[in-house]
Amino acid sequence: MARKGFYMSNQKHTVSTDALDTLGTCPIPEGSGRDAIHLAVEPVICGETALAPGQRAKIVNGVAIRSVSLGYEDATGIVDPFLIEHVRKGEQFWFIVLPRTITSLRHVWSHPAFAEPYGNQLPPEVTVTPFDPPQSMAMARMKEWCNAIDERYDYIMGEAKKHVESKGEHYAYGEHSSEKFDSVDMPDWFWPTYMEITKEEVPQDLRYSFFTCSC
Repeated sequence: MARKGFYMSNQKHTVSTDALDTLGTCPIPEGSGRDAIHLAVEPVICGETALAPGQRAKIVNGVAIRSVSLGYEDATGIVDPFLIEHVRKGEQFWFIVLPRTITSLRHVWSHPAFAEPYGNQLPPEVTVTPFDPPQSMAMARMKEWCNAIDERYDYIMGEAKKHVESKGEHYAYGEHSSEKFDSVDMPDWFWPTYMEITKEEVPQDLRYSFFTCSC
């Protein structure tokens, strides 16, 4: 029996609310009523292509790029749907993570009567790499291009590194097809983008295509 002043409810509320259980689906269950929900949001940078309010996108190293799969299976979330205009390259905006995909959720609060666990500092065992928007955008651009030529990002970056370290003696034949690279043109932005990612200078006389084929 419930104690006086309390009442028991037979509603099925768990960690998520009823609305959050079916948000993004249609039709919703009959009997669904008004609710309030929490969604995970993160400030991110817009990549090379402008994004529309509410557009599905994926996150690559803190940068939002357009989701390219037909069914949006690769989407991480959506652009702030309350914006009026498109988000342009390099602009920061609120990114809303798709519901039911986050692995944990907590509320962080402060109150003058309670000391912060670590003051204004992170606990000593935690280190954070400063966010570098130009580097993140460069990585997103390189990964988009790698996807376009059907090669892995880490393979292309590794082959580029070997090319530089060998002073031009190393050539890449392609990870999946030994003849494919014969028709791949290295874009003019490749080496500047590579240097932005690695923060390493590449000699001018080595900034040429290291792609070849086995023929």
